[in-house]
Amino acid sequence: MTASMAHVARPRSGFCAGLLLVVLATGCSPKTPELPPPPKPQAKHPVVAFTYSDQFKQPFGLEDLKGKVWVATFIFINCSGPCPDMTRAMQAIQRETPGLDDLHLVTFTWEPQNDTAEALHAYGKTYRANFDRWHFLRGPDEKAVSDLQEKGFLMGARDHHATYFTLVDQQGRVRRWYDARRDEERERLILDARALLAGKALGS
Repeated sequence: MTASMAHVARPRSGFCAGLLLVVLATGCSPKTPELPPPPKPQAKHPVVAFTYSDQFKQPFGLEDLKGKVWVATFIFINCSGPCPDMTRAMQAIQRETPGLDDLHLVTFTWEPQNDTAEALHAYGKTYRANFDRWHFLRGPDEKAVSDLQEKGFLMGARDHHATYFTLVDQQGRVRRWYDARRDEERERLILDARALLAGKALGS
């Protein structure tokens, strides 16, 4: 599966109008269909070790995040689907957590062959990323990134869980998934991140 398939195409209103019978039969809508629920939390699943290249062309990986609580997302710059919404949600998390230096944000690109370090740096600046806390990473190739998402973050196929954000604790263990594009889910994510930073258990 290519990265261009990671988002759900939005049908054009003209197309729906032109095929009224299809609209009535299938409920054609310009809205992106609801995703299935996120996977259930596992027993503190450890993230698979990785070392990628960041927006400064420097190596950055799991070892650099030891002792940090962090949020992971997967996007690509030229995505015309949910990726801009996901990046705006990450921007909101950054904005809503001032002073939490041990809460880091990690954005992985699905298209390392296209999203160069320079492009990721410019992309991050567009969203006012604080590069001390928000890291944009490129894997060696698309398959490696896909495998990391599936095996490292237990997110399954990209077309099913691509828009979920993963919360990882200080020991590099997956703790919970969220659709942080939704205000209530983002608020829950931030509350859970604060709990982990304070050494407390996550709420139910």
